[in-house]
Amino acid sequence: SRTELDWAADDSAALATPLLAACDAVLHLAARPKPWETHQTVLLNNVAGDCALFSAAADAACGGGGCRRVVYASTNHVQHGATMGPSPESLDSSRHGAHKQSESALASVASPPDPSCFYAVGKLHGENLGRLFARQAGLEVVALRIGW
Repeated sequence: SRTELDWAADDSAALATPLLAACDAVLHLAARPKPWETHQTVLLNNVAGDCALFSAAADAACGGGGCRRVVYASTNHVQHGATMGPSPESLDSSRHGAHKQSESALASVASPPDPSCFYAVGKLHGENLGRLFARQAGLEVVALRIGW
């Protein structure tokens, strides 16, 4: 059956833990996904929701083998900084690395994050929550930077 939770609510992790106890993994796609979301919207929905989900997964895993893996949908907005526009057609690759002082504007896996908006900052926070819960609670976490 389908169960809907308000992930930003204070008790959402406690409500989700029994649901996740019956799962091997969770695919976390929920978010307010627009680059123009305000800081407050991202904080109350995405950041609070991510923390609740990771907490619930960790609690379920600790309770006897439930959810051990979280696949987290992040965003390419985490990496693109000044190059991002509101649509794929507006991507300006000539501006990649515009914040850097060097001549090299190509991104690599070693490039630091360069969020383009509050939505991206929230997703970067979620990636780091995944690292924290992997280290402290033993969850297996994969974060995918999905985008165009």
